[in-house]
Amino acid sequence: MILFTRIFMAMSFSCLIGFFFHRAWGLEHGNDFSAQDRLYGRDRRDKIIQIGFCPLILPIGLGIIFAGIVWKLGLTDGVSFFFRISIDLLLTMSIYYLALLFLIPLLRRHISARACAAAWLFPALLYYLGYNFTTIIPRAVIYCPKQLLATLIPIWSGGFILVFGASLLSHLHFRRKVMRAAREECDASVLQIWQEESEQLGFKNPIRLVRYEHAKTPFSMGDSKRTRVTVLPPRPYTTKELRLIFRHELHHLQRNDADSKCFFSFLLALFWFHPLMWLALREAGRDIELSCDEIVLETADDDDRKLYADLLLNTAGERHGFTTCMSADASSLRYRLKNVMKKQRRPAGTLLLMVLLFTCLMFHGVLAVSDERMTLGEVFSVESVNYCLYQADDEFYRSDADLTPENRAALLSYLETLPIEHLNDGRYSVASEQVPRLYFSSDETRQCIWLGDSSIVLCDLDRLDNAFSVVYYVREDVDWGKIEACFP
Repeated sequence: MILFTRIFMAMSFSCLIGFFFHRAWGLEHGNDFSAQDRLYGRDRRDKIIQIGFCPLILPIGLGIIFAGIVWKLGLTDGVSFFFRISIDLLLTMSIYYLALLFLIPLLRRHISARACAAAWLFPALLYYLGYNFTTIIPRAVIYCPKQLLATLIPIWSGGFILVFGASLLSHLHFRRKVMRAAREECDASVLQIWQEESEQLGFKNPIRLVRYEHAKTPFSMGDSKRTRVTVLPPRPYTTKELRLIFRHELHHLQRNDADSKCFFSFLLALFWFHPLMWLALREAGRDIELSCDEIVLETADDDDRKLYADLLLNTAGERHGFTTCMSADASSLRYRLKNVMKKQRRPAGTLLLMVLLFTCLMFHGVLAVSDERMTLGEVFSVESVNYCLYQADDEFYRSDADLTPENRAALLSYLETLPIEHLNDGRYSVASEQVPRLYFSSDETRQCIWLGDSSIVLCDLDRLDNAFSVVYYVREDVDWGKIEACFP
């Protein structure tokens, strides 16, 4: 049942995101949905083209969970517990991004840059699933002693606060500095082009266009009607140059790419200790820019492509905060220029995106961290067991009434020495789904145990309705033959 639920949820999310991505692709490539928009009363809204979800759901959701845990447990214990229950989530994201880092050169050759950019956002969807996907027992476990984990978590959390805090403050400081010194664009011809390009992309509400004396490259900030603004350097541009610049920046605003940049900054803070993750998320930012190059130049001729390449070369500058720049990453210029001059149309890549998302969701919870190694006898008083049930496959239960004293002693002796690992806080298990399974309990300790193929779930007899239990991973294959031999 658990496997079926996982497959159903992963397929549902994959199909839903595939639908929204393909619809966004159609909107950006000329499909007219204006009649539908009027039918549903959306014809007065800006055409914001997203792929079905906001990537900020992950940091916002984790922030809400963090606040609730701290309120309940206090600051010190709350921070420790929060980072412990986030380890499964972070393991999934880390492995997904590292795999995508190696796959992305191949993907860029065969699917659209828009699809490549969307693939970097998929781990944000893990929040929608919450921790339900950790109901499964992991297929692999990484052992990290509890004492070491207790030392590393404060370092990890402190680094996250410093890195993300610095990023957030840097963005706010930069935006304030720009908006205090920027002046509204007053050239009527420039404003006319800006208005035409905005209307062409379906913006119904005006977007501020300003000049900033210290800007070296055009860039945009914000994602709401009140905060969005596009900034131009204090240099003259030709009409063709302005149209190319405005299309590039307006596509960023239309896709709410500022949210994606903020999401990547959040992940960089979470993985501040992981150098390969910095490389992976740098590639993510690069694909966002490549996707805008792709859509701007889709119908461009060779002269426009050459002009666009000159713009990238002549307007290279640094990116500050959660902004989208025309040309900010000097290290990516060579690759971007190569793609600008190469006229080719790649398929959308919707099906491949669905496969990537399905794989990411299904993998969540397969890998876990354990913080303690022991035997079953060290966590449960096997001698005090007074009730036992056994079921193999689809057979009926066999109870301890069928056990002879010798068989009972042999069974408990085997169970007592079973090597197990305590899974890190937050692992959740549905005991009734562990098949084949052995159940035994002790009235003396008021505890019961569910033994599955590779897991042990320890429950409190007085709180069996509580979904969260202590879960242990069995370090070796359970000898079901030996257990079944005890039951005649």
